[in-house]
Amino acid sequence: MNPYRLLYRLGITPWERESVPHPVTELAERLSPPGRALDIGCGTGRDAVYLSQRGWTVTGVDAVPRALGAAVRRAQAAGAQVNWVLGDVTRLQTLSIGDGYRLIIESPPGGVGAARRHTRADRRPLRGGLGAGVKRT
Repeated sequence: MNPYRLLYRLGITPWERESVPHPVTELAERLSPPGRALDIGCGTGRDAVYLSQRGWTVTGVDAVPRALGAAVRRAQAAGAQVNWVLGDVTRLQTLSIGDGYRLIIESPPGGVGAARRHTRADRRPLRGGLGAGVKRT
C-alpha cells in the first residue's frame, strides 16, 4: 500500500502547510507571462491552486485519491482551474499529461528521486534542490 494513502487516511499529514513555499511564490511572480505548470505530488492542491490563481495552466498529479478529493474541493472554493490527475508520480510518462511545462514543482517530502529523473531534462533546480524549477528557454 502507498504509505501516503495510509497517512492521509489516518489524518497524519505533517507536510501540509497553509502557506505556499517561498520558492514557488518567487518563481510564480518572477516568470512572466505564466505558462504551463506541473505540480508533482500535489497533495491537497495548495500550490497548484495558487499558481492557477496567478494565470498558470496547472496540472496536479498525486497517487492518493483522498488528497486529490481535497484538492478538487480547494480549487472549487477558490474558483481555480486545475487539471487533476490521479497517478503514480514515479511513472509520469504513463499518465498522458503532455509536455511543455515551464514550471515544475515537486511537492511530496522526500522519496521523489524517480520523479526527478523523469523531469530532470526539462528543469533547473532552485537553490539547494528545493523542489521547484524552471524550464530553460
